[in-house]
Amino acid sequence: MALMRTVEQMAEGDTAEFAVASASELDLVRRWCEKTGNTLVSTLMVEQDTGRVTVGRGRPRNPGSMI
Repeated sequence: MALMRTVEQMAEGDTAEFAVASASELDLVRRWCEKTGNTLVSTLMVEQDTGRVTVGRGRPRNPGSMI
């Protein structure tokens, strides 16, 4: 999947937007982000079979851990 290759090459904290073709593809992206430690920043399904996702490389820092 192009999304996986692209995110692997991004710097920590960078984001990129990708097209998704279905709700099941959106779910696949969501599960991939959880499994790989990346962040699903936003989702937008325009219709049942068309949408966009923004994925961030890595996880945002927990502000509480800085205290």
